[in-house]
Amino acid sequence: MLAVVVTYGEREARNAQGGSDREALRQGFIRDLRWVSRLGKCCLWLGLMVLLTACDALPWWQSAPNPQASPEVSASLLAAGYARGIYRSTNGGKTWTPLGLEGVEISHYFKVLALSAGSPPTLYVGTTGQGLYQITLDAEQGPVALQRLKGMNIKAILPEPTDPNQLYAGTWGQGVMWSRDGGQTWESGTEGLTYPYVRAFARAPTTPTTFYAGTVGGVVRRREG
Repeated sequence: MLAVVVTYGEREARNAQGGSDREALRQGFIRDLRWVSRLGKCCLWLGLMVLLTACDALPWWQSAPNPQASPEVSASLLAAGYARGIYRSTNGGKTWTPLGLEGVEISHYFKVLALSAGSPPTLYVGTTGQGLYQITLDAEQGPVALQRLKGMNIKAILPEPTDPNQLYAGTWGQGVMWSRDGGQTWESGTEGLTYPYVRAFARAPTTPTTFYAGTVGGVVRRREG
């Protein structure tokens, strides 16, 4: 079994025999890392000033090896720095390079990242005060960014797993926003929501048509269809 711990820019890989290896993860990146958790085929990395998400199947990166075969966690990663841009890593976080959004100034604080499994895949970036950025990760043309929900504080993003054109955005003050055309237009989905301050989304694994929203007033449930 493999366990990985990230603390202030160091990664510790523990193997089944109880041994461990530490290495720095700072090269090319501008903030310290603090915590990592592996969730199935993806990793969720959290930092003091950073939110990172990993995916094994982005168009220009190699797939990660079986993590149980080696104590090395070599996954493709996307990272949002605290008001400092978006970075990517192809070696499990050892080194980082800018994603390459020429001509796009994403200068406000990042709150959440989410990936939508389309062709090509789409990265959604929630910010404080600058709305939602929709970034198409095209291997041939390069990433293309569009700004959505301008002026809103985006705390949570939930793409529809079976329909890449449908997604929900949890806002701070405007409740839930819902798009059915890939982010081009939005409508309010706050009916029945007492508190319009949404912090998180979760989908029920056994009933995909049901998802939950965590708000300052508690957890609420929505059934689709």
